Amino acid sequence: TATATGLTGSPVTFTAGPPQQPSIVGIAPSAMVEGQSATITGTNFDPSPVNNIVTVGGVTATVTAATATTLDIVVPTFDCQPARDVAVAVMRGSQTSNAVNHPLDPPSFVSLNVGSQSIISDPNNFCLQFNSAASTESYIIGVQSTTETASALTSVAMTAVKDPNAAPTPILATPDRTTTVASPIDLTRVTRWQTHREAELAIRAWERANLEPRRAEAHALYAQAAAAPQAVPPTGVPNVNDIWSMSFPDIGGGNLCTAIPITVIVRSVSARAIFVEDQNNPTGFTTTDFDNLAAQFDSPIYNTNVSYFGDPGDIDANSRIIAVVTKEVNNAGSSLLGFVTNADLFPVASCSSSDLGEIFYGRAPDPTGIWGAPYAVADALEDYPFVIAHEFAHNIQFGRRFAAGSPTIAAFMAEGQATLAEEVVGHATEGHATGQNLGLGPAFNLDDPTSIDWYSNAFRDLAGFFGFQDSAAKVTGAPQECSWLDDNFQSPCLGRALWYGVTWSLLRWLSDQFGSQFAGGEQEIQQMLVDNTLTGFANISNVIGQPIEDLLAKWSAMLYADDQVTSLDPILGMTSWNLFDVYYGTFGGSSLFATTRLTPLDVAFADFSNTANVRAASTYYTRISGAGRPATAVRIRDLLGGVLPSQMQVWILREQ
Repeated sequence: TATATGLTGSPVTFTAGPPQQPSIVGIAPSAMVEGQSATITGTNFDPSPVNNIVTVGGVTATVTAATATTLDIVVPTFDCQPARDVAVAVMRGSQTSNAVNHPLDPPSFVSLNVGSQSIISDPNNFCLQFNSAASTESYIIGVQSTTETASALTSVAMTAVKDPNAAPTPILATPDRTTTVASPIDLTRVTRWQTHREAELAIRAWERANLEPRRAEAHALYAQAAAAPQAVPPTGVPNVNDIWSMSFPDIGGGNLCTAIPITVIVRSVSARAIFVEDQNNPTGFTTTDFDNLAAQFDSPIYNTNVSYFGDPGDIDANSRIIAVVTKEVNNAGSSLLGFVTNADLFPVASCSSSDLGEIFYGRAPDPTGIWGAPYAVADALEDYPFVIAHEFAHNIQFGRRFAAGSPTIAAFMAEGQATLAEEVVGHATEGHATGQNLGLGPAFNLDDPTSIDWYSNAFRDLAGFFGFQDSAAKVTGAPQECSWLDDNFQSPCLGRALWYGVTWSLLRWLSDQFGSQFAGGEQEIQQMLVDNTLTGFANISNVIGQPIEDLLAKWSAMLYADDQVTSLDPILGMTSWNLFDVYYGTFGGSSLFATTRLTPLDVAFADFSNTANVRAASTYYTRISGAGRPATAVRIRDLLGGVLPSQMQVWILREQ
């Protein structure tokens, strides 16, 4: 009883005490889902929703409706946690219910068929949820930067959390593909071509810095030549043994617009080529050699390159390319085997070295090393068709872009297309064709060692991108830290000129996959890339008609999956080459070292945390695998747990 002065009806009898303890009897659905509704049934709930506090896994849920026996809630969301049992409890006032463990699922799970890929473009959603499974499965996860700014390096953390109530499973053993046979790599030729490429990169860098800002001058010269064609040199199409005065760009002095005068003698004239030789060269090519080189240029080099990249133009009105074999290439102190420069397409008044024409400069055979390192005639005869096929693609790119007044084609695209020229001219020479799914034998010239090795440079570049160091070791940080967009950021991949072979693989894949959609086939794709007014990624996306992000994701998955993953989505394969056979196969007792292969980091469906730095347009590859796995969540964030920048994307490919 209670009494109170001034209140009528006193004394009053009543019952007082705490609310009865709430009790949970059941929860629906059978597995709650983050962010979705659930219903709790029981007793002694407060009919007012705000007077009930429901916790799910220790996190407060929103109560949307209540009676004495039911509570409707919105299940809270978690930061990429796996499917698991969580404790659910209700508090009413000071009274707390019994805790009930109930299954909780994330909003969705990874669901892919073997050979299929999924791309996640929103960094807020970089969470891969794997449900528990009794099956044996493996997946390749790619964390990729899609920016074209080669200096961009993004630090990422990949963290996995498994169901704490389940046991981890071990990583699936990878097949034993160790090879013990000899490697087919000719290290002498590798060194010669690697140093040549490094020297060519310096020329391209100088042109970008000094001539690209002045491209309007070259365009004006083309317009003038179109209005009043004038053969330069002035004799037009010469006769054999004619003497010409020409200018050589001072590559040794570091200024390609500084002229070094040379006197040349015409050695061979064909339908599409004029081969001239510096009169001060050491004894080298014979008349027959010059005639053979000119014939090779006419067919297949000229015909093939023009069919793929377009007509080069004819600013000097002679309908030919002029190939200058000169000891000045040797004397420059570089390792160039040959080069072209767009300095020859600028007015002489502003670039005194200009020869006002489509010019190729080649290293002179020098067996005794009078003008630098010895260069055998046999080596030169092997190199010349190959290097001219490459450099003539640049003649076409420069000429067509300058004639149209368009920006110079992006450097990585220029070298990728020139490497594609090596391949397709090689096909015309060797009797191969695109779409044949060629393997290790042709790739490294093992099927016909007496012929020119047209293809292996591209595959060695890919091996360098994949981290090849030597027969026993790979470099740390490859390929994710290596750029194929700019020669300044290619470390730690041994400093190889990656944009040659890596960009070639992108162009080859694009040609294989989308060529049939163009009336002119893959040749039309390449010509459109040359003739477009855009550069870089915008150029590719515009020509193919798909976002560059999707193209990069599919291409990077292809580098691993081609002919290796069964039931592969066709878009993730290369039809012209069998990359699995190239890097894992054996031909005639030879195979590549295991260290040449793209090898993802192996992890299990278990708790782990790994970090990596991802360079622009490159990918961090991880393989997650196991049998009878627990539910596992894989989160990709920055090193502080924050959301990654917008240029990052994640893709996943089911391998098994």
